[in-house]
Amino acid sequence: MFISVNQKKRFYHHALYYTLAAAFTGLFAAVYEIFSHEVYSVYMIGAFLIPLLLGALPAVLIASAARHFPGKETCRLWAWGLSALTVGALIQGALEIYGTTNRLIVAYPAAGALLLIVALISLPFFLKNRDGSKTPFDAEGNLIEYRISYGKLQENQV
Repeated sequence: MFISVNQKKRFYHHALYYTLAAAFTGLFAAVYEIFSHEVYSVYMIGAFLIPLLLGALPAVLIASAARHFPGKETCRLWAWGLSALTVGALIQGALEIYGTTNRLIVAYPAAGALLLIVALISLPFFLKNRDGSKTPFDAEGNLIEYRISYGKLQENQV
């Protein structure tokens, strides 16, 4: 049973980055609430959970037990979605601490959710095997050969 060290290592690095992002977000929220004169926000307190539970935990699970690895494109979309959700939670928390509201804050969770959904939809298209090669089968189990020509992905059944 061959597992690519590079793929596994890449996802452990993702887990480390998401853990550091969660720590920074938690530290930022703690310092922000110290200077908020004891006014607290659930969004600000819980903002660190987004990169921790939706970023680091899945990355560790994928690195330790996955048969196939998501491609870089899917990982980027997922990271952008988590970033939008985290920043949205921090801004919503800051607005709650100030005692104001803004109707445009809805854009952050909507954009984050949309990016996460697109990442999940793109997962089968950019899936990699353990050795880093592309997955050779489509949904019906037919062998597929992928070719990129002039920026377009072409599928040829073998």
